[in-house]
Amino acid sequence: MTSEVQIFEDSITMDVKMGVLRSFMTAKKALNEVIGNEKMLTDSHFFTNLRPYLWSYAVSRQLSKITEDPDTPIVADYIVVNHYNKKVIRLHAENTIMTFHKTREDNMLPSGRIANYMKEYANSNGIDNQQLILSSINPKNYDPPYYGMIVYGLSHDDFSHISIVMPDVDVKNIRKYIPIYGYNYNYSDSISYNEKQLTQLKDDIYVRIKEH
Repeated sequence: MTSEVQIFEDSITMDVKMGVLRSFMTAKKALNEVIGNEKMLTDSHFFTNLRPYLWSYAVSRQLSKITEDPDTPIVADYIVVNHYNKKVIRLHAENTIMTFHKTREDNMLPSGRIANYMKEYANSNGIDNQQLILSSINPKNYDPPYYGMIVYGLSHDDFSHISIVMPDVDVKNIRKYIPIYGYNYNYSDSISYNEKQLTQLKDDIYVRIKEH
């Protein structure tokens, strides 16, 4: 689901990149600490089925708090995307709307059926003068809002990749690709954590485990 993918490192400022990465790394740290204290989970069939949900929940929960990050010019809210009242996180940064999705590979769009809300957001991505701007520096009159997807994958107790991709108007191919975390671009060593948020997220994960 990719064609003529280009890397656009200059389309995203480091504060935005680090803010997104900080949310993912906080989710990873919280979940691994919870699992480390619940040894019985790692050997159970129950955890095998629950694991993908917990990772998705932890990331979603932490991304919802990104607005509280003073160093990251991103606003987060929830949107209802179907008749079953399913909610997903929507992030706003400059002239861009972003949602997050799990993918098998780094520069890949989500597989399966493309949701209507994705198609609606991607309508603006067909405009010729495309500028996926994720910066609070020197605001200009762009043609907003463009649509980006934060895509991630899992590998054991870590993320295999985290990137921002900009799909085309049909959500079939990638027009722009901005790597954030993976084999060749690992910034996690410089991540600092909000201890209050980390503790709260761990408590939330414990609650989710008990509910299942």
